[in-house]
Amino acid sequence: VGYAGQATIEESFATGNVTGYAALGGLVGFAQTVQIRNSYATGDVTGIRDDIGGLIGLLTGDEGDALFRCYATGRVNEIRRSGGLIGSHYPPENLFACSYWDMYTSGHLNSSGGVGKTTPEMLQEATFIDWDFTDIWDIDENSSYPFLRNNDFSLPEGPPDRDNDLGALYVSGPEVNFVDSLQIHTVYIFNMGANPQSNFEVRLLDGCNNLLGSVMVAETLDRFESLEVEVEWTPGFIQYTYLRGEVVLTGDEYEPNNITTGYPVRVYNGFSGGDGSEINPFMISEGEQLYL
Repeated sequence: VGYAGQATIEESFATGNVTGYAALGGLVGFAQTVQIRNSYATGDVTGIRDDIGGLIGLLTGDEGDALFRCYATGRVNEIRRSGGLIGSHYPPENLFACSYWDMYTSGHLNSSGGVGKTTPEMLQEATFIDWDFTDIWDIDENSSYPFLRNNDFSLPEGPPDRDNDLGALYVSGPEVNFVDSLQIHTVYIFNMGANPQSNFEVRLLDGCNNLLGSVMVAETLDRFESLEVEVEWTPGFIQYTYLRGEVVLTGDEYEPNNITTGYPVRVYNGFSGGDGSEINPFMISEGEQLYL
């Protein structure tokens, strides 16, 4: 649905991929004054501009408009105001009760609403709090996402079936870094493929995809297992950039999830002296250091 206004959507689903310009969602692109209940979307969503979400791109309307017991699993490309479930919404009083998205398959740690879960969690009934698995929903435990009992076309569907598929979800570390000072950033890796994986490379990239550092990982990751990998970086000059994590596996069958979304960092010159203690405070050489 491209636009839904003053509407109620119940026990509905969409599986097709969505491609367009802006305000795109797996189920509804632009939702205005709506109630959406017991619905889901599994298709990938790819946009060029703002407001891209796995279920809804842009949600606006009256206070109290809401999603109840909904989810999304499709991959959402990185864009301003994008999210695994919702791209953006206002007013802030909108409700997202018991609604979820798959962080692994969507490639998004964040959403404008809802709760992010890992793929194994999304395959378990216990994850979906206050959902009716007697009359409305059903699930093949540990094998499928929830599906609708009363919709003949809603069938059990699990995560993508690939043998070799490593993904990178996010990178974290200090937002403030210093020239010629060793920094450590962490890249979160997960295995979406059926085969165990080892001997793969984890990279740290800047906003222009230049290589900043890398680590070879010998540890074995089984299906759905995750790992936090530390990568060292020593900045060489003052800059403002976005850091990305990347996982490189020979024979990887799905490349879109190999690189994380950007993580903003700043690099400053180091302090001229001192250790930051009360008796020996840092010495500054430029005004910007007053705000560090």
